[in-house]
Amino acid sequence: QIKTNPAAVLRGIVRKYRADPESFDPSAGFGNAEARRRRAEAEKRLQAVLEARDPVPATSPLPARQSGSRPRPAGLDAMLRATRQVLHMTG
Repeated sequence: QIKTNPAAVLRGIVRKYRADPESFDPSAGFGNAEARRRRAEAEKRLQAVLEARDPVPATSPLPARQSGSRPRPAGLDAMLRATRQVLHMTG
């Protein structure tokens, strides 16, 4: 859905009015707003019906974390060995 700045909408309305004040009719905008409102209500009703039909939530839970320790990555092991050598001067 495209969101429009209200000031931009007002500028467009004023521009159309200034272009031809005699034939300017803003009522079409009210019809568009009403159609959008009806469409949003219909979508909400449809969503409610679908949710009532399907008791499973739309988002499934994350899988359980695997238990047990994982081995350290090789890069981390190398860094720890190097740090230990520098700090303890052993190797």
